[in-house]
Amino acid sequence: MENKKMRSRLIVIITAILLGVLFLSPVSGKLDHVYASSTAAPEPVTQTIFGTAMLHITVGDGLNQAEAANASWTRGRSVLWSIVEPSEGVRDWDALSSLESELQDASSRGIQVILVVHSTPEWARKIAGSGPTCGPIHANKLAAFGSFMNEMVARYSVPPYNVKYWELWNEPDVDPSLVSTNSGFGCWGDQADPYYGGRYYAEMLKTVYPQIKAADPQAQVLMGGLLMDCDPRPGAGCAAIGHSALPGKFLEGILLNNGGSYFDGISFHAYDIYQNQLGQYANPGWQSAWNTTGPSLIAKAQFIQSMLSQYGVSGKYLMNTETALLCTECSSDAVFEASKAYYVAQSYSAAIAQGLRANIWYSMLGWRNSGLLNADLSPRPAYTAFQFSRNTLQNAIGVRDITEYAGLKGYEVQQADRRIWVLWSLDGNTHSVDLPVAPVFAWDALGTPVAPDASVDVSLNPLYLEWNMLFSDVPVGHWATSWIERLYQAGVTGGCAASPTLRYCPENTVTRAQMAIFLLKGMHGSSFSPPEVGADTGFGDVPASHWAAAWIKQLAVEGITSGCGSGNYCPENSVTRAQMAVFLLKAKYGAGYAAPEVGDSTGFDDVLTSHWAAAWVKQLATEGITGGCGSGIYCPENPVTRAQMAVFLVRTFGLP
Repeated sequence: MENKKMRSRLIVIITAILLGVLFLSPVSGKLDHVYASSTAAPEPVTQTIFGTAMLHITVGDGLNQAEAANASWTRGRSVLWSIVEPSEGVRDWDALSSLESELQDASSRGIQVILVVHSTPEWARKIAGSGPTCGPIHANKLAAFGSFMNEMVARYSVPPYNVKYWELWNEPDVDPSLVSTNSGFGCWGDQADPYYGGRYYAEMLKTVYPQIKAADPQAQVLMGGLLMDCDPRPGAGCAAIGHSALPGKFLEGILLNNGGSYFDGISFHAYDIYQNQLGQYANPGWQSAWNTTGPSLIAKAQFIQSMLSQYGVSGKYLMNTETALLCTECSSDAVFEASKAYYVAQSYSAAIAQGLRANIWYSMLGWRNSGLLNADLSPRPAYTAFQFSRNTLQNAIGVRDITEYAGLKGYEVQQADRRIWVLWSLDGNTHSVDLPVAPVFAWDALGTPVAPDASVDVSLNPLYLEWNMLFSDVPVGHWATSWIERLYQAGVTGGCAASPTLRYCPENTVTRAQMAIFLLKGMHGSSFSPPEVGADTGFGDVPASHWAAAWIKQLAVEGITSGCGSGNYCPENSVTRAQMAVFLLKAKYGAGYAAPEVGDSTGFDDVLTSHWAAAWVKQLATEGITGGCGSGIYCPENPVTRAQMAVFLVRTFGLP
């Protein structure tokens, strides 16, 4: 955003939303071998999602405070093509001298700038005459814009500027006839087009994208940032507030015209409006509210993802490049300021859960009282909340929505070796919540410490609850957590996956191939590697090329196994709990070990003394390695899970 005219556009739009007025209506270690999940994980971000907008990247606009809050991104500064190239082929780069200084300063502080490019020169406009500079480019001049972008990216993608993210127009999904000349809108919208101009915007992308990549193969091209006034789907937000659904077809038009191959990410904007009560907000155009869905960025991100999926476009990331809680009449309103701080915690935890690459607060000094800072650059509560959230959730990866508590909303994330919950009240009441286990730390939205008890009170003020947990797929309070982490620390397992977070797959069953590695590392230590397999493994169903061939052969060499019969090993079969009793005791005592006679009882109701593994099962229990599977039974034919395997191995080999 460059001036108050640009800021005023959302005043009009949001007022229209709230009043129902028709505005746009005319228009670590080695991993255990497991099968990969069929569900693709979101692409991990390369830096934190935390960003703040500044109209100018200067100390006077809050640059020092953005750096102190460890913001990774800033957006708001832009390049006006019409200023740099007022006449075709004549480019005045000196017009960007102040911007160049700001880009250098941001780069030196480790802040990545998303640079918005917009404003069509008169000679290149599709709309003839004195049409708005925010409008689209004439088809005959798309190549000229491509040439301009190629030269600009070549200039500013390298030191000392280091710009890598290029956004093509701001809020292009607006028809130029609906806004004033020189508006900050992108104005590629077309009410006469069933896809609102999106298909033509795709033509621009097809021309410009190759030119940008030619200048810098690492450059990231952003489509957007989409205004997305309301949800265009039948019976959804646009219908609810009486707006035309046509602008919502802009994105679909881009994808329909095969524009999906000509951008790297999608920039969009998501604001919510304060409802004059503590912690309450809404965005009727997206049917989002404080007591139902949470921040509107969730609905918008999910809509974009659904459109990408519908058109088979994958590998694109999303960035919410303008977000805030807004209130026109809330200057110096302490209740609003508290609500805004609460919203910061909700917005950033929701953005992580949605897998966004960036979530950029608009802005440091604010618009409609959204600022993180006062005019004198002193911090508002929202700044404190932003700084704390960034330091707590930096580089976190979403694990799941927390849905098990009535009247509450929240998210579980993994941050390195920490599991964090962000939890708040959906109904305005304070709820006493019994947690699976007491957290190590607890704070409110402003970073004020809270007693880390197993029972906590959750209100509108979000709580951050933190546990020390290595594996993102091992739930908080899981019965085998300590055993799994001891197995990891002993170097016997590296988990089942390392990206985007470290995972253990606790409920997966253990195959006989995996078991060979577990046992040999338990016996010989984490650094053990078996000898080369040689020409064959000795088992007809385990070729020398099998990933676990050397381990399986060594297990047989040491007399721990003779296979599953008929010269085979059955490497992909699950290990049963009865088989595991034999394997563990032989691994512990050696190939010649035989379990003592079983006597007249095994101690388990479901393991008769005549069972082939009765003596082994009884001895395993005698040594305290197992207590059975519950209610006095052992479940001998059940497959061993990876969680159970952790307990078996730690107890058998006395791992620390």
